[in-house]
Formats: sequence, C-alpha cells, structure tokens
Amino acid sequence: MAFLEGRSPKPAGDAILFESLTGSANVNKGVVSNRDLQLITSLILAKGEGTSNLATSTLDYTLSLALARGGEDKKRVFVPITIKGPYADLKYGLNLKKIAKEQLQEEAEKRIDKELEKVVPKDLGAPLQEGLKGLLGR
Repeated sequence: MAFLEGRSPKPAGDAILFESLTGSANVNKGVVSNRDLQLITSLILAKGEGTSNLATSTLDYTLSLALARGGEDKKRVFVPITIKGPYADLKYGLNLKKIAKEQLQEEAEKRIDKELEKVVPKDLGAPLQEGLKGLLGR
C-alpha cells in the first residue's frame, strides 16, 4: 500500500484487518493451483492466481493489487506483481505483459465504442449497440 501511494511503510506491528479472504485450490501430485484468490482490506484489493509446488518448494504466482478506495473493479488499476522461485529465495517483479495487454484491450474497446456510435443510428439506441458488442465478443 505504501508503495502504491508513494510513501514510507507503516512501522512493524501495525495490523491490517482483512474484510474478506476467499479462494479455492486444487492439489494434484503435490502442486497446489489457485485461480480465484480475492483479498479485501480497507486499504487494498488483491486478486491472485498461480501454483505452488510442494515437492520442490517453489512458487509461481501473480498477485494483482489495487487501492480499495472508489470506483468499481473495471475502473480500478490493478498492478500485477509476479512472485516466483524457491520459497527461501522468492523473486518479485511487475508483469509488464499483462499491464500492456489490459491497456491495449481498454483502448480497443474505446475505439470500437466510437465506431459503433458512427454506424448505429441514435434512434435505435443502446439495445442494438449492446447486441453488436455481443457479436464482437465483448
């Protein structure tokens, strides 16, 4: 949270209370897979997915974080952080490919909306536009 706000972290010992922590896991031959982690606190929202290999003690996980304040999920900017490696020496990084993909998808959706507005007569309104969006896989 401190990183996202550009400030120094709180001193050790300050508690962060979870409002909700949910997720499911599948275990197959010592590999734990999770695709639906959700964490909600008063400060941050987190979504996670990845695997943990219990036999080799390694993790390959992406945790996407956003500020909890204001807006709905679609309007929030989630920052995907990768966590990989052996448990004793985890490496952290930004998933730049995922960030770029999300930005390109958002830009494409805006352009499609603009083009639909040019093609669809205004008197036909939203129902036809929504139907056309459905045809385009949106």
